[in-house]
Amino acid sequence: MKELTRLGLFVFAYTTILILACIINNCPIKYFVGYTFLCITTCLGGWMYYCHYIDRDSSKGLKEVLYVMTFLTSFTSVFGFLLQDD
Repeated sequence: MKELTRLGLFVFAYTTILILACIINNCPIKYFVGYTFLCITTCLGGWMYYCHYIDRDSSKGLKEVLYVMTFLTSFTSVFGFLLQDD
């Protein structure tokens, strides 16, 4: 049951970020989706660093979710830059 809850939280968070970034993509900033997900990837990377080196008592489930979210946001950032319509 924990895994199902973790999956639901992950899907909800990623989908919310993606939908909001695509809605706001009409602003005059070029590559807005790429920059948004790059910023989120950086924040998640800092959180992973904190969990591994400062707070060593973090749960395994938290680390797994951080790994998956960081992986997906980094690839979404790359494709946000590569597939941007001009």
